[in-house]
Amino acid sequence: MEESRISNETLKLPIFKFDVLQSTQTKARELYDKEGLDLFVVWAAEQAAGRGRRERSWHSPKGGLYFSLFFKKLGNLPSPQLISLAAGVAIKDVMEKLYDIPCELKWPNDILYQEKKLCGILSEVASCGQEIDHAIVGIGINANTDLSGLPEGISREAIAVKNILNREVDLEVLLATACTEVLDRISRLATREGRSKTIADYKRHCLTLNSQVIVYLDKGKVSGRAFDITGEGALLVATPKETLTLTTGDVIHLRRR
Repeated sequence: MEESRISNETLKLPIFKFDVLQSTQTKARELYDKEGLDLFVVWAAEQAAGRGRRERSWHSPKGGLYFSLFFKKLGNLPSPQLISLAAGVAIKDVMEKLYDIPCELKWPNDILYQEKKLCGILSEVASCGQEIDHAIVGIGINANTDLSGLPEGISREAIAVKNILNREVDLEVLLATACTEVLDRISRLATREGRSKTIADYKRHCLTLNSQVIVYLDKGKVSGRAFDITGEGALLVATPKETLTLTTGDVIHLRRR
């Protein structure tokens, strides 16, 4: 393990860097129990058992940027879902700021470029009563990833930054900028105005809205038109029979209206 520090005008935090981890999310929990830090990053050059939502595997070969940001004292948020949405807006901003890459968002946790997956986010929280004690935001970005090494079904639906720019990017710069933007966006969730601005920014770039969708739930699936996102980050879907408020699910875009 290599511990290093990155810093800029607004960010100074410890980074625990590894060549290979099973999962940065799991290691972040272990390090919190061991070190007791309120804010830190776990960064792995490669994950052997990276996790996505619903315990799905996240393919994490060398070349990508895989990190988990741990932080405490989020306060009483209306919904933990807001953390993932704020992180999504932050990474979208990073892609435009660093590389002039215009991205779109897929509810609840994907960043897309030309409808192909560029980044995925996994947020996990621990609550104490009504307040969130701590959160771990895991982010995986296809930065310098060789997509040909991914399983065929995944490689067809993914894209990497280096393929868009026709060059590799500096992962340390990307990590520092991503941490800064994510922390800034999440800090804004402490106020009503900040939450409203986050939802408005997310909706403006959300490809899921105004799309005909299928949403796979823990039990079964629903289909309809996704037409709005609530102030708590839930997706509203109009089906032939009713309007559903969904707080989780895997979304398939069928067509846009």
